[in-house]
Amino acid sequence: MDSLALSGDCFALFDPALPRAGKPRRPHPTFNWSTERVPGSIEKLAALKPRTCWPGHYGPLTGDVAAQLRNIAG
Repeated sequence: MDSLALSGDCFALFDPALPRAGKPRRPHPTFNWSTERVPGSIEKLAALKPRTCWPGHYGPLTGDVAAQLRNIAG
């Protein structure tokens, strides 16, 4: 298993106001169907313990991916 996750817009690596790569963050409400469900989705992704995660824009997220995701879900 290569531990690669393709996550679409589950999380973001940019702020729409400043569209350049940055730290992981919850997606802007414009980019999700249910802002209330975002933390749970991010937790589920973190539970998969991917080594690399490619969001929809400005990827990849590397390092301790699960910890970074849990940090933004919390």
